[in-house]
Amino acid sequence: MHSSHALALADQLRARLDVRGGTDHLKLQKLCFYAYGAAIGLGVADGVGTVVFDAWKHGPVSRPIWDAFKAHKAAPLPPLDALPDPSWGTPDAHQVVDDVVEVYGRLSSWDIRCESHLEEPWVRAMHARSSLSNDEIREHFARKFANGRVMLPVYFRGAQSASVDGVPRARFESLHDMAQALRARA
Repeated sequence: MHSSHALALADQLRARLDVRGGTDHLKLQKLCFYAYGAAIGLGVADGVGTVVFDAWKHGPVSRPIWDAFKAHKAAPLPPLDALPDPSWGTPDAHQVVDDVVEVYGRLSSWDIRCESHLEEPWVRAMHARSSLSNDEIREHFARKFANGRVMLPVYFRGAQSASVDGVPRARFESLHDMAQALRARA
């Protein structure tokens, strides 16, 4: 059952990414991690199911997604053949996926891979050589996206140079507010 949950989440992301020019397997894996983490951390995961991530060298990986797309290696993934399951998730879960794509989808595949290496659940699991704990993922993303404490990804274009220059990183009220600000900038 976890396999179908992971692939359903991947389909939700791919549908949104296809209209933005698509993605590759590496970026899809990391977007699944951020979307799942945000959904369970924000308490809007009804209908999303459970997704298991392992700590791999290049960040969190869901094995069912890996198995489905490993043949593509670093090449762009083909567009979806059909629309994703319309019964997946709640409106709030869909909003989280939209917001994750808006924010983290702007990162390159390599940048989002590097960003995932900053996330505590991956760091802990990598040191322990184990799967990421869903409880730790939930707690981590609840803190990361707590009201008034949400910040742009470290690898977001310009965020690193601003930090070096001593410019404070912008804070947002929520993941959704951050995504809205980026949508308005586009």
